[in-house]
Amino acid sequence: MQVKRPALKTVTLAKGVYSGTPAIPDRDITTVAADRILVTRNAVPEEVVRRVTATLFENQRELSLSSRLASFVSQPALSGATLLPVHPGAAAFYNRDQPSFFQENAEPIGVTISVAAILASLLLWVKRRWEEGQKGRIDVYNLDLLRVTETARTSASASELDRLRSGLFEMLDQVVNDLDKDRIDGQGFQYFAFTWRVALDAITARQAELDGKAGNSRRKSGKLSTEV
Repeated sequence: MQVKRPALKTVTLAKGVYSGTPAIPDRDITTVAADRILVTRNAVPEEVVRRVTATLFENQRELSLSSRLASFVSQPALSGATLLPVHPGAAAFYNRDQPSFFQENAEPIGVTISVAAILASLLLWVKRRWEEGQKGRIDVYNLDLLRVTETARTSASASELDRLRSGLFEMLDQVVNDLDKDRIDGQGFQYFAFTWRVALDAITARQAELDGKAGNSRRKSGKLSTEV
């Protein structure tokens, strides 16, 4: 019977426990008993039940002066070994001294937060270094373009300008490859493209200037030949 009804228990009624003549019972009797329980409806708010339960336990001594039964008030088993389930409001009072989830797991939670903070800092550092690496790579390209521009403006040789132009297009291929492999970002590429165009225009302008000088020299030479 206890397997199906864990709240039932075996008790012994002592001989003569009930007043009467003759004594009732006339001998010790083993029987089945159940504790008195205070019941409520499911609809009663949890806070109301919690306060009633708190009043019974926190004022048990004073209540015992008015009713002997108050001294027998005790906490039921919370494992389900009751005729009726324990109301959540009463359970909240019985579990008041148990630590909350965060209190019980404060140390592992703290460690987890610390590890997460360290990982976040590491990721930010890696991201910053990666961005700095991209910017540094673009800066190197732009410096090379500035040197090409200055060289083109002072160049006196068409062959040197051709060499600079070829190097310029090779550099463009390399930068496009870096962009494809995320070694530089889109904004850096835009800066490079502007500087690259300036360098190319410088080469073209210098080439035109040299061609103009060469044409003038040929015309002067032809004029002198005619006069002679």
